[in-house]
Amino acid sequence: MTLVKTCPTCGFGNPPSSPFCSHCGVSIVFIAPIERIDGASVPCTPDSSAEEKTVCSDCKAENDKGCERCVYCDCTLCPDNCDDEPFSVELTWPWGKEFLTETMRIGRDSPSPKSLIEAINARGYENVSRSHAELQRDSATGGVSLIDLGSTNGTFVDGVRIPANTLVRLESGSVVRFAANLSVVISIAKRHD
Repeated sequence: MTLVKTCPTCGFGNPPSSPFCSHCGVSIVFIAPIERIDGASVPCTPDSSAEEKTVCSDCKAENDKGCERCVYCDCTLCPDNCDDEPFSVELTWPWGKEFLTETMRIGRDSPSPKSLIEAINARGYENVSRSHAELQRDSATGGVSLIDLGSTNGTFVDGVRIPANTLVRLESGSVVRFAANLSVVISIAKRHD
């Protein structure tokens, strides 16, 4: 896990004490350092020859096609197949944002995504169960549901503990807390074509 200042112009990861980007020279004095877990996706270094752009859903900036994170706000960029979906679901974790494209297990062990397991374990969320809960997309209704998988320390939606093994529908803006202190904000955006 490393702290870096991501340059808003070129996307280069600089040491947290750098006043200027060592790649392009832009001032990064007011850029807050962010944690980057070893092995996690790194910000994209823009390719000036790339013609296609991906627009960030958070800050609306254009990024080169193929970038996984926005070079301006470090938000996870929507994967290519997400444009075909009638809605998008963005998860805002304490360490950053990502899109929910399929069912996601939340916990300290597999079958949770490797990047989530690393983030939970690196930040000391030991009270999250090994197999704590599951977030599920429902393409038919354009919604997201949550189920607590019988966790020891509970799952909470907007401060209220939900019963174990019961599917709960989430609204855009819901704050889901796993155990005592790991929270995620759910943002659901319908696409209007």
